[in-house]
Amino acid sequence: MYNFYTNKYFGETMKFITNLTILIFSLNIFALENVHNALSIYTDKPISTIGQIKAMFEGPLGKYMGKQVYVYQNLIDGNDPATHLIINEYEDYDAYQKAIDATTGKDPEAGFWWYVTLNELSFKPIMNGQDLILASNNRENWEKNIYFMAIGLNVSDSKRYKDAWVKMSEKTKNFIPNGSSWLSQSYGGSSPVTHNVLLGANSYSDLMEGLNKIYASEAFEEFVKEARPVSKVISRVSSKRIATFNKKN
Repeated sequence: MYNFYTNKYFGETMKFITNLTILIFSLNIFALENVHNALSIYTDKPISTIGQIKAMFEGPLGKYMGKQVYVYQNLIDGNDPATHLIINEYEDYDAYQKAIDATTGKDPEAGFWWYVTLNELSFKPIMNGQDLILASNNRENWEKNIYFMAIGLNVSDSKRYKDAWVKMSEKTKNFIPNGSSWLSQSYGGSSPVTHNVLLGANSYSDLMEGLNKIYASEAFEEFVKEARPVSKVISRVSSKRIATFNKKN
């Protein structure tokens, strides 16, 4: 489990976990049937951060981590203070619950190492929230997509926006070769973002050229007419996956 908090008292661990249930994606759809914890962080020590995650996998905490962890570096983030994103994939909420229980005392050894790790962080958590996937395209490609663009939105009519997005994305889903996309609705966090759109690709050029094709399409023009009255873009962040950790069977 990779969620961390900088408070040096072990009694604060539960507070950390409660406040840092980071963008838990309940992905109840085919290849995305996982619980995803997505943690936006700030760090000027990415190599150290990757090393800490590796140590987690290889230590007493490893058995409570998800099947795999992705580490992303933000490439273009506007005013977003985060420099990196960590996504930890769990099979289901039961697996995530076991991780919470272990780090809060059920497994003394794991709890001890959790406490030690909290005091040696090389990064600072920035953002939390909780999202539920509403719709997706080419979801089987997500695991292979090294790059993605995340668009944060404030939406006043979820159904109207979803219907418009599904209609548009069905016509443009192949503009990014071997790409993927999804629309999610946020249920937590303090930012004005209520929904997120993520588009994945195998290369940055595929991602940006695909986006250009989408923006130039008639389908997107119609989408804007339908969605603009009920939505506002809050943020755009493009990221590259720089590390993957897979749990050993």
